[in-house]
Amino acid sequence: MILVFTTNSMYQGAKGAQRAMVTLSLLVPQDSHFLTASHDLHRKRRKPLEPFFSQAGVARLQPTLQKTVLKVVKRLEALQGTSTVIRLDHVFHAYTGSVISKLCCGTEEDFLDETDFAPYWFEMIHTIIRSVPLFTGLPILIRLVSFLPESVLLWFDPRGHNFKRYQKLATDNISQAKRDQENEHSIDQSGHHQDSLFRYIVSSSMPASEQSTERLAKEAQVLLGAGTASTARTLDVTAYYILANPCIRTRLMKELAVLMSDFPNICPSLVDLRDLPYLQAVIKEGLR
Repeated sequence: MILVFTTNSMYQGAKGAQRAMVTLSLLVPQDSHFLTASHDLHRKRRKPLEPFFSQAGVARLQPTLQKTVLKVVKRLEALQGTSTVIRLDHVFHAYTGSVISKLCCGTEEDFLDETDFAPYWFEMIHTIIRSVPLFTGLPILIRLVSFLPESVLLWFDPRGHNFKRYQKLATDNISQAKRDQENEHSIDQSGHHQDSLFRYIVSSSMPASEQSTERLAKEAQVLLGAGTASTARTLDVTAYYILANPCIRTRLMKELAVLMSDFPNICPSLVDLRDLPYLQAVIKEGLR
């Protein structure tokens, strides 16, 4: 999207915006809220997502976050002293992939239990992200690739099987959410969701046209991918600078010493962590 400023007016560069949307529509699943052009429709599609990504929603997710962090710690402790090379980008993608899968689908993919922290998950997400600049600059490549049979594409790049697994994961979880809704297992007596975003959506008052398995599966692909990649990348960058700068690491460990003294027996709460000014500064710098 291109914004052009003049002295007296502001308007959108329509051709640039249209070209960007066309390119994105070939890379990102259509019918997801991410590519919804209509303001009113985008609001309707975004609304059911908001309670899960608000501060209250994150607070409800705290037990899942703690459980998943403890699993990461145990895996790393088990590898201590083995001279095993650990790729932290794989670790963080496995971690964030597990969390977003639990949040969206109510089922936790066992990325953290797999050998080498599920490198295929990292490769799949990273391949998609890495292709964006190329296809944005040369959108004709996407159209050319679209004419090739799937068997040829998979022969040329076997990693495509991982993407098929990714699509199947999204579709299977949406189908399961609908089955749960039919059995009245997805809503409690107060009308609130029990465990996952998509069980909440399929039980909501959204029109039937917005709740088709095909559309929600595309929504799931966007959320699973974005929820994995963006958070994992932030963790990658933050971890690197902490490890590469002894003064930052020492100061951070000093601030965390009291709060983490009984870890992992007692995990600090999000409220407690928000009260640590240097930790918050490190997090904000990582996000920046």
